[in-house]
Amino acid sequence: MSPLTENIEDPRDVGINQDHFVEKALLDPSLSEFCRFYRDRLSEEKQLVGEDDQKRKKLEDDLAPRIAITVVGMQGTVRREVKVKVIYSVGSDDLYESIIQLVPSVNNISVQPAKGTCSLTGTMVPVDCLANCVITGKSALQHLLAHSEQSGRLALPEYAKMCAVSGKRLLVDEIETSALTGKSVSKSLLKTSVVSGKKAEPNYFETCEFTSTEALKEELASSQISGKRFRTDQRAVSAISGKVGHQSEFIQCSETNKYLSPSEAEHCQVTGRAVMPGILQQCEETGKRVLPSELGKCVVTGKRVLHNLLVPSEVLPLSRQYSVVFKIKLPCRWRSVPRFFSDPQNAEIPLLLPFRGLDGARARTPLRLKRRSRRA
Repeated sequence: MSPLTENIEDPRDVGINQDHFVEKALLDPSLSEFCRFYRDRLSEEKQLVGEDDQKRKKLEDDLAPRIAITVVGMQGTVRREVKVKVIYSVGSDDLYESIIQLVPSVNNISVQPAKGTCSLTGTMVPVDCLANCVITGKSALQHLLAHSEQSGRLALPEYAKMCAVSGKRLLVDEIETSALTGKSVSKSLLKTSVVSGKKAEPNYFETCEFTSTEALKEELASSQISGKRFRTDQRAVSAISGKVGHQSEFIQCSETNKYLSPSEAEHCQVTGRAVMPGILQQCEETGKRVLPSELGKCVVTGKRVLHNLLVPSEVLPLSRQYSVVFKIKLPCRWRSVPRFFSDPQNAEIPLLLPFRGLDGARARTPLRLKRRSRRA
């Protein structure tokens, strides 16, 4: 910005806005009427020449009113105000910037930044030099505050710590104490155990090979069945051998709900259910080993056989029926072979055998007897 000269050629050098003067000049009645007259005449002349662009342009150059103002003199005082960016330091090599506004003619600062007190030094400085601690909210010189290398936030020095894993300087709300080592570690680097919820450094963790979840090494165990590492909160023990492993490696007995490995289980030959050894019972007719609930007792022979081998009584009431299975050998000889026997050597004949129930009632049960015949 150059100083003022004796002859002012451009009014803008002294802060005069020419557009403002033009607006004021148009308020003069004579000048306003003069401009109106020529605008109306220009409109009439354009209608006469029609669409001839060349003639219309000549009319605008000749008849369009134009106002030019020339400053021939002025009286008053001119005071320039200048905005300046100031770069400075406050007790260190760190630089700060502030914007101030000056009036050079009177050697005065008209506008300057507000001032505040540093909570660490007690010094009164421009607020441009201060920043707030994100932990306490107190103001201090920016170069005296601790700077987080992770988030870039600022805080008082006593609220900063070094991360034991990354070696970076972080704020206390960005750090957490390891449950295993007690060291201060960045929250973003700590892992959380799905078993206990404890947080620790990554090198203290392993992955469960059954659930693919991470837990502390001390919270995992090796399966005595497969050798794989598993979560101890999903531990199961065989009620037969006492072997330890993951729940998914075991099955549960359908009768006792106790855990056992598949190789230790016995299976019902009717239902296929797995149970602990010693629970299955043998059908005295077929020899099949089945669940106790799959067997019934014959009231005549006292044998325990499969339900489908027992026959209900047709005489006693339903609530007092008895199931009976008979095996009878009859010494006899065929005098002649009946026509309805297709295989006389393995003949079956129906037989009604009366017996007395436990309540004294009599019943008849149809039976089919097998008799291997011999020819006389």
